[in-house]
Amino acid sequence: MTAEQIRFLQPAVATLLAILRPCFKRTASFEHLERYILGLITDLKRKSVEPIDASRPCLQAGGQRVPHPH
Repeated sequence: MTAEQIRFLQPAVATLLAILRPCFKRTASFEHLERYILGLITDLKRKSVEPIDASRPCLQAGGQRVPHPH
């Protein structure tokens, strides 16, 4: 899938994942889940956290990368 296709699907994924929102105490953790789910549908060869994180600019609306505290 292209970045454009993923951005198109992002609202639908967010709606679907909304049922899980009460399971997350922190908003940031829930946002990480959404990013990971979107990363799983990309064309990345490796679907683990590191490659998905590295591809974040194409997964976020506006292409802005937010610093991630490690």
